[in-house]
Amino acid sequence: MVFLSMLLCFALAAPVFARRKPRNPNFGKKRRYSAAAAPAVSSGTAVSSSTAPAAPALPIERMPAGRWDPAVKAALEEFIASKGKAAAGYDALQPSVAVLGLDDEALQNDAGVAVFQKLVEKADFKFDDAFWRVFPLEYGRQRIRVAYEQFSETPVATWESQPGYLRYRKGFFVAYRDMCAKLGRVECRSWLARLWRGFTPEDGAAYAAAAVAEELKRPLGVQLFRESADDAEPVRIRRGLAPIPEIVGLCALLLRSGFDVWILAADLQAVAEAGAKPFGVDPTRVAGLHLSLAKERFSDVVVSPVAVRGGKVELTASLIGRNPVFAAGSSREDIELLSYGTGLRLLFHRGDPDLDRLAVDRGWLRQSAFAKPAPEGKLGP
Repeated sequence: MVFLSMLLCFALAAPVFARRKPRNPNFGKKRRYSAAAAPAVSSGTAVSSSTAPAAPALPIERMPAGRWDPAVKAALEEFIASKGKAAAGYDALQPSVAVLGLDDEALQNDAGVAVFQKLVEKADFKFDDAFWRVFPLEYGRQRIRVAYEQFSETPVATWESQPGYLRYRKGFFVAYRDMCAKLGRVECRSWLARLWRGFTPEDGAAYAAAAVAEELKRPLGVQLFRESADDAEPVRIRRGLAPIPEIVGLCALLLRSGFDVWILAADLQAVAEAGAKPFGVDPTRVAGLHLSLAKERFSDVVVSPVAVRGGKVELTASLIGRNPVFAAGSSREDIELLSYGTGLRLLFHRGDPDLDRLAVDRGWLRQSAFAKPAPEGKLGP
């Protein structure tokens, strides 16, 4: 009887035992992964898998081909797309910064020199004793002042026929040319700014804008200035201004892509703003030279820093306060700017072997300059 009861209990329990899963033979053992089974991860690269959707390709806007080196153009376009408003992580409150130090490359010819030429030819400076003290004695101040006084009270229509005017005009141009050759860009560009002494900022801005607009309409060319008909050593001056179309296209792409674009120029602020106008950059994003004011007029004191060499870095740090992810330059005057911070750097080169080697060593993009070189004996640096 007892035997039969035990047999009955076992029969009833058998289905329960049958429903239990078999014990995992690997239970309690340390799990091992093969290298082949592990997902591959590389530094800075997102992990992908066959089940994850592929990230959409970043739209890349193209610039007109122009005279760009195709490889340089493609690198610029891809970089701008990667840092622009279509890129992940773009912050409209702190957009990517681009700084262009293109005194010799944005325009064919020089806006600062073009305005200086008009001031000289029209004798539009605020001539007084303080003005003449700005003119260095060793660069012909006394001779030029005497020449000016010989024609200044005569009708403008007669100036071209007066020896005094011809000596005055050429004397100014020679002084600037020689000063640049001897003292360098910082000193000679600062001198150009100091010659605005006596203008109000408003009058200076209006004069610079009109002069630049006039030169933008003038055909490009070279004009010779002599003291007399038999002068065998005329001064050669480039006339006319023309925006470099490739730089216009680059600025347009940067702006459309949401970059905070800045232009640095070694010209009086009013001249720098007028020269930057064809590139569509906001005037508040143009940094030039500044003069201190005395009784609401320009003095002859230049306020540091000057947008040349290390001064461009100082301006970038003080005005922007953020590292430019893109910077472009066109001469030795831009080495410090191109070396500042991290990001993509572009040099417009003109065959300077030392500068080219530096660019290669530092991984800068190199593009042959678009602006044509100045003729021999040109005015300015």
